Amino acid sequence: FTDGTIYTHEFTRTRTWVEGYATLGNIWDDVFTVEGVATGTNRKGYAYTHTITNPLVIKNSCRWIVEGTIEMVSNSKTAVLDYGMGECDNQATITVNGNINDITLRHKR
Repeated sequence: FTDGTIYTHEFTRTRTWVEGYATLGNIWDDVFTVEGVATGTNRKGYAYTHTITNPLVIKNSCRWIVEGTIEMVSNSKTAVLDYGMGECDNQATITVNGNINDITLRHKR
């Protein structure tokens, strides 16, 4: 970055097509799962790990991730982002130190 800080990011990801492959002409019934892990160093120099602990479910008919969890660890702190159980909405929860907070997602997947 222009201020001299550095951000690194490396990941492995597996995307699996789980529904809709029988209807090749209709992409709107397609459903995918994503599994994987990301590691790196943030601009403050802290190492981080993001692990998909329950597969993320992506439906082409929905602009949001509809299901799954990601565990995020950095600087000895852990947070868990939970996208819910399949509803097509922009709502999720984040758990930090046992405190659960509802959040509204601002960006589509």
